[in-house]
Amino acid sequence: MTNNDVYFVGTMIGEKDFSDEFIEKGQWQLGWVDQEDNEQYQKMLALLNEIKIDDVVILKSTYTRTHDLPFENPNGKSVSVMKLKKLGHVKQNPHDGHNLFIDWESDFQPREWYFYTNRQTIWKVSNSDKIDDASQLIQFALHNIKQDYSYFLDKSGLIANAHKTNQTELQKRKQDFLKFYDQGKWTAVIPKANWLSGYWDDKQNYQKIKLVSIRQLLSYITSLTATENEALKLIPDNLFTITTSDEFVKISDVINSIILNHRQEVDALIDSLNIVEGNGRRGWGYSNFKKRNWYKEYQKYLSQHDRKGDTNMQLKGSSLLINSKNIILRGAPGTGKTFLAKSMAADIISNGETTDLNNLTEEQQNQIGFVQFHPSYDYTDFVEGLRPTGSGTNVGFELVPGIFKAFCEKAYKPTVNSVDNFEQSWDKFVEEMDEKQEIEVAPGYTYHPSESWEADGGIMRTTDKGYNQYINKNQLYKVYRGLPGVPKRGHDNFRKKVLQFMKDHLELLDFKAAEGVNDKPYIFIIDEINRAEISKVLGELFFSIDPEYRGPKGGVLTQYSNLHDDKDEKFFIPKNVYIIGTMNDIDRSVDIFDFAMRRRFTFIEITAKQSADNMLNNDDTKNLMARLNQALVDKNKGGLTRDYEIGASYFKPIDGAGASKEIIEPLWDNKLQPLLIDYFRGEHEAEKKIKLIENAYFAIQEED
Repeated sequence: MTNNDVYFVGTMIGEKDFSDEFIEKGQWQLGWVDQEDNEQYQKMLALLNEIKIDDVVILKSTYTRTHDLPFENPNGKSVSVMKLKKLGHVKQNPHDGHNLFIDWESDFQPREWYFYTNRQTIWKVSNSDKIDDASQLIQFALHNIKQDYSYFLDKSGLIANAHKTNQTELQKRKQDFLKFYDQGKWTAVIPKANWLSGYWDDKQNYQKIKLVSIRQLLSYITSLTATENEALKLIPDNLFTITTSDEFVKISDVINSIILNHRQEVDALIDSLNIVEGNGRRGWGYSNFKKRNWYKEYQKYLSQHDRKGDTNMQLKGSSLLINSKNIILRGAPGTGKTFLAKSMAADIISNGETTDLNNLTEEQQNQIGFVQFHPSYDYTDFVEGLRPTGSGTNVGFELVPGIFKAFCEKAYKPTVNSVDNFEQSWDKFVEEMDEKQEIEVAPGYTYHPSESWEADGGIMRTTDKGYNQYINKNQLYKVYRGLPGVPKRGHDNFRKKVLQFMKDHLELLDFKAAEGVNDKPYIFIIDEINRAEISKVLGELFFSIDPEYRGPKGGVLTQYSNLHDDKDEKFFIPKNVYIIGTMNDIDRSVDIFDFAMRRRFTFIEITAKQSADNMLNNDDTKNLMARLNQALVDKNKGGLTRDYEIGASYFKPIDGAGASKEIIEPLWDNKLQPLLIDYFRGEHEAEKKIKLIENAYFAIQEED
């Protein structure tokens, strides 16, 4: 048995499979070229940099299958499959972030492995001395030792749970699908649900429609190729048996491909099956089967149920955020609070299509803001403040919106922009005035620079009666916009003459106000919200942040309102802005978190166990984490409260690598032990307690 790690690597870059090119050129490549800031790329890069000369690399592709399995599959559920395409040994890792050079074995026979698979681009599998999933996979990959299907069947529960997939369960799944679209789409989705299941629920109204399953319908096509006939075997009669979006995408691709290749015959079959007469609702018959998008609703529905981690908690948290506007995720260190906050944000922004920020479009990602609080963070960083401008001897200060105010302004931005080019037109007016020193804007109305021309853009007209008419840029702009606050004193008519001159000669456009309300959700994440002095950061926003005072009714004058052009301008938090904070329960700053702010937030606890369910896949890793936390709270060992339990993010780097001492010892030495030293700092029996926890971690039996 080899002691080396084995690296299973994907072959897809974008939509293309590069297997043949990799083998022909003696290399393997990690994608994301020119996208190196991608979070997933960074994770894979860390694994790529670990790979050494002579390490084993295997090209793989991962998918699911329901039929034609080498073992009995009584309940018809999909099984994860990994095809091993080619095995090779690394001859060079140039550490350029993308490439490996590999000697591929010419006599390696491609083969399929079941159950224990992984979709990551690079999957590192580590051998161990015991018989487990990883060791069996390595034996199968390196020595073609036959896979023990019974071991994995028993572990997966496919045999034990086979009786559960019955018609009643499928009917419940169909009804759950309809409930998912209950708001506004029920009627349109009913026929699609019937198409998916292959039968009508309403026998009386549809008895004259010969409804058959999609698989059976396609089997009627007389011009099917041999390949297409084989592909039909993959399609279940009732598509509600498919419970993961990955599997459904593959099945729907097969169906859509056949429909596309035989469109005319499919149309004729649909017409022959639509035989409703009289007052029957033909619109709900086969004619409703949209050959392009029949599958999209069910695919979206499935995406809600096959996300990584605790889906119920993500959905519950997302729903709670929408209802309460402000939530705080609190919990022990490493429980994945920030990860969950980002997942919830992606969930809401994408309308439930993904919980991965990387899957959002650039426009959707702009609907998410992020900041991490720290003790020196203050109002000028968050709301607004003065910032230096210029250089050398020309240094000044400019009022600049903080990160949260700028985010709120973006969220409130109307869907149709205003028309306002006053600044550009005024710049042309200034150039002409500087050049000529006087401008006749209308017969008898000649203006020249005021004494404060450089400071405020003031212009003056000396009347034939000897008095001056003074107009400045700010007053002119308010008249252009139709805003209040301009001193009248009979000068309004003269300002309009200046504006008309700018329209006639300096390309000034008629002002048009912005229209439409932006109702897209915008989510602002405040990481470590309790580490800053919250009253110092928020100031008067204590009022506006209350869920009851979203929108203009919650507007407040900021501390710098006297520097605004409009001193009466108020700042408010738009109704479509939602706030997620994260809080570490054992941080000392929790105790000083303002009670007024606590009332304005809904708190959700993320326990260590929940984080393990969310973030870890390997039972050995979960058991290791559970042993450590049990020792922490055991009154005869650590004696701490549950708030001090350690979350799964500490254990994620070793998840799937096994629980041998060589794997878990560095984690203890470099991460866990230093944290425990901080936990027990100043305690009389600190050293003894840490030793007892260490023994539990390494599963060392205690002697009386």
